[in-house]
Amino acid sequence: QQHQEVLFVSHLLRAYLSETIAHPDIMPAWVRPSSLEGVSQEEKMEGILSDMWEELLDRSSVVNGLRKTLGLGGLAGASLCTAAKLAEVMEKLGITHLHPTLLSRALVSCAGAGRQPAGEVEIRHEHFVRLTSSWRDSGGDQSAGCSESMALWATLWALAMERAYEMDLMGQVFTLFDDSGDGWLQYAEFDELFETLFPSVTKAETEDLFLFAAESSSGDMTREIFVGLILRLGITMDLDELEDLVNSKRAFMFGERPVDASR
Repeated sequence: QQHQEVLFVSHLLRAYLSETIAHPDIMPAWVRPSSLEGVSQEEKMEGILSDMWEELLDRSSVVNGLRKTLGLGGLAGASLCTAAKLAEVMEKLGITHLHPTLLSRALVSCAGAGRQPAGEVEIRHEHFVRLTSSWRDSGGDQSAGCSESMALWATLWALAMERAYEMDLMGQVFTLFDDSGDGWLQYAEFDELFETLFPSVTKAETEDLFLFAAESSSGDMTREIFVGLILRLGITMDLDELEDLVNSKRAFMFGERPVDASR
């Protein structure tokens, strides 16, 4: 099972690299132009992987992340990071749309650490390379196979994970619009949030939703009640738009650099 997970993640990384090379107009900002100067596809992939590793290390380090935000560049010397942190950053950058738990297990396996906790296993560059090259070492394109039952399971799992991620983003939006920071939205805050998320919803409809949620709970529009309302009503929203909203709101409020969500 561990080998299958490693192979699965490796094929996804290979697909990400191929798409990145094929669409230079949406190239991630962390890819250096010099990395694309290779003649062959493999040379370009190696260049992008090198840039990816450096970006993952930088974003995994609080100090290096701050220095890059200030335009100072990262500090040399960082060469490893825990599997848990790397998986978290890879998901945040949109390199693979997989749950960090699965990503970290694949990284731990490539480090030969068995079933040790991902937060304790340090990943070096050679472990990362082992993960990214596993698809080739296992037979290339011929190693990519999936039974019908597995495809159905993967589709259902992906849909569930996408919905869970959407609800996580909705929760982040709730927190960002909670201007008072008291953990619940007053009507004015709720109205601003809904107007931002769903401009087509009228004021009367927004008021009805707020009252509906209040009548179904203790009366306070907490984060849990807000997310529950979204789930009960089957409300959904484009993930890219949600990510853009969270990033822009964080950048405005806290000066955080937005995550490159172009991938």
